[in-house]
Amino acid sequence: MRTGDRRRPGAGEAGSDPAPTSGDSMTDGFVGPDSRETPSSQADGLEKPRGRPGPAELQAHVRLGLWGLFAETTRQAAVADPATGTYAPVLLAGGWEQIATRLAQRHLCVSSDNLAAHDAFLGHRGTAVEKVLEAFGPFFVGAPGNRLLDLLEEAMRHEQCPPSFIQNVKAAFNEDGVPYFVDTDGSPTIIFAANAQERHAIEQARRSLTEAEHPAAGGHLRRAEELLRDGQWRESVHESISAVESLAKSLVPGKAPLGTILETMQRDWNTHPAFCSAMEKLFGWASNEPGVRHGGADTSDRLGRAEAAFMIPACAAFCTYLLGKRPTENDG
Repeated sequence: MRTGDRRRPGAGEAGSDPAPTSGDSMTDGFVGPDSRETPSSQADGLEKPRGRPGPAELQAHVRLGLWGLFAETTRQAAVADPATGTYAPVLLAGGWEQIATRLAQRHLCVSSDNLAAHDAFLGHRGTAVEKVLEAFGPFFVGAPGNRLLDLLEEAMRHEQCPPSFIQNVKAAFNEDGVPYFVDTDGSPTIIFAANAQERHAIEQARRSLTEAEHPAAGGHLRRAEELLRDGQWRESVHESISAVESLAKSLVPGKAPLGTILETMQRDWNTHPAFCSAMEKLFGWASNEPGVRHGGADTSDRLGRAEAAFMIPACAAFCTYLLGKRPTENDG
């Protein structure tokens, strides 16, 4: 994975990147999807990200590649000490300093003072590149996968995040065998997809819903993806079904949107009854599974990661199908 060339003179004086082995509230500059400022794993109200087991852990080579991107972006933000005009120590400045100190406080519980360079005579000199690298290295290698994804997602959502960092992270997730991709349609969001086919189904649905001006359905799919990454399987399935319900309600208004759309498909849209019956059974399962659509105690272990991961591309593909199947003004 390419991390780019060093662009700041003297950046190497901070030494090589530390070999990874294993605050205060600030919101300026961070923008989350749908006006949320917290990353996905904090959507349940936790003040600091704890993380749940995600749908897939990140392999070591992926972690090291992402660490290389983060470290290189940090080095490229290096500046000389304004008091001495030298790169001893190498200091961090600009938007990336805001991002690094914010992430350190929220995800590493490391204060900005612990990242500062100090001089016996000149006092506090600013944020030291070397201390930032030392603090973040172990996290990139040893943190639970979804906590690392939260950190990257939050960095990419900052208004001063370099576009090159977003594009490089996006390229890293496009490598074979990485079960995630970065959705940049809106605030950057890291989405789980087991394979290229699932990724295509989700991306196609998001584009189709946007073009057809159905943002609510697209929002439900995005939320389902975030919940899947957080290990909230039932909540994720609920949001996947809600995406179909939202679209169905706008296409064929009725008190029971799923039932109404299936009846309309068979009666008016020339859809085979067996197809409608299959979709009816799928949605019927969701209705009957406790805790998915209509409340109830979560006492069954029948619904897990596999079911939640299946429902997102399945419902996304069905949304695309509905948009393509619906009659238009040019029909007839």
